[in-house]
Amino acid sequence: MKKRDNWKILCVVLIIILIVLIGFFAFRASERYSVMREHKGYFKGEDVQIETWMPVILVLEKFNISEDDLFNELNITGTISSRRLTIEKICEKKKLDCKVVVKNLNNLQGM
Repeated sequence: MKKRDNWKILCVVLIIILIVLIGFFAFRASERYSVMREHKGYFKGEDVQIETWMPVILVLEKFNISEDDLFNELNITGTISSRRLTIEKICEKKKLDCKVVVKNLNNLQGM
């Protein structure tokens, strides 16, 4: 094979990889948007409380709880990956009683 053919093959492979990555991230972004759109109505309600389906980052953004209190209650560190997990997933990993954790977080919110 000629060097020119090798470059063509390499460019085609790189373009295909780029298209796959763009497609993956576009799909991921659309999924996250649809989930947030579904839950948007929840926050318009009167009695909004912390629920198990909420990711840690959402709790930090929407509720009046300090990071330290939240991380201590969930027994986690403030890493990026742990902030993206839902309270339910953290309870499963740490073998915590989710109902008690959510009740304690809602009590912290009221303070």
